[in-house]
Amino acid sequence: FISDGDPNSISIQEKDASLIDKTALNSKMKIKIYREKSLFKEIKIISKIEKIKKLKIADKGVYYTFHSAGIKKKIDDLIDNYKKTGFNTLVIDIKDVDGAIGVPLNIPLAKKIGACDRIFVEDLGKLIDRLHLSGIRVSARIAVFKDRFLAKKRSDLALRSKSGALWRENDGINWVNPFSDEVCDYNLDIAQEAAKAGADEVQFDYIRFPEKGHSDNIATPKDVEKYIAIENFLKQAYERLEPYNVSIAIDVFGVMAWERDRDISVIGQRVNEMAKYVFAVCPMLYPSHFDPGFNGHKNPADE
Repeated sequence: FISDGDPNSISIQEKDASLIDKTALNSKMKIKIYREKSLFKEIKIISKIEKIKKLKIADKGVYYTFHSAGIKKKIDDLIDNYKKTGFNTLVIDIKDVDGAIGVPLNIPLAKKIGACDRIFVEDLGKLIDRLHLSGIRVSARIAVFKDRFLAKKRSDLALRSKSGALWRENDGINWVNPFSDEVCDYNLDIAQEAAKAGADEVQFDYIRFPEKGHSDNIATPKDVEKYIAIENFLKQAYERLEPYNVSIAIDVFGVMAWERDRDISVIGQRVNEMAKYVFAVCPMLYPSHFDPGFNGHKNPADE
């Protein structure tokens, strides 16, 4: 770094520009990028609030699997009716909870493992353009770490038990390891491709560790909490997607609003820290998911 005496100015050589963590800077700062001794580019840090106002954030909408998004009549009906219903957003699956990718994306690993063998939306960019012309925003949903397709085809990327065996949920489903750089890069590549296709938002679902089954038996790096992996992924997502001017949303368990240590340690969602890297937090407050006696309520779902 080269100091010019201004505490709100950072000067750095172009080769080192990727080392700056923009999420750690305040909105008064600017970054000067130099090529040798010549000023090459200047970047002004925009606060998240300012950026949220500029971005087309998903608001009120409906969710389509990529199966539905690939049916022309369903899209026609959606466009014909959206103004009457008051919604402005369509959430489309890009990668579902099985790990299948139903839209054509240029992801080498996805092609290698056969994740995109069945395509339902032939041209994602064309579909997004059509929705945009109708005034509809598009949010690209990616189920991140619940991915039995990748876990099955690449067992080296799957979660393991402390004994070294493949870890499975109660229903026998494998998850991939959030601590794996390759797993994170794979999902970030998918997010970047969706952004390139014109999505207004990337929505990360299953951005957590599993909670069903013997979750205490999941092997993790020694003395490293699960939430570190989740937050590192989102930090990378924020940096990778910044050039595309897309908003980032996360789906989190509703119970995480209570910030109970046990819940955080099991699934790794510290929402107040995750929120530093995203533009929208979507708590899934299903009444049926709260156990009898929760927070002093005999039957939470009834109340």
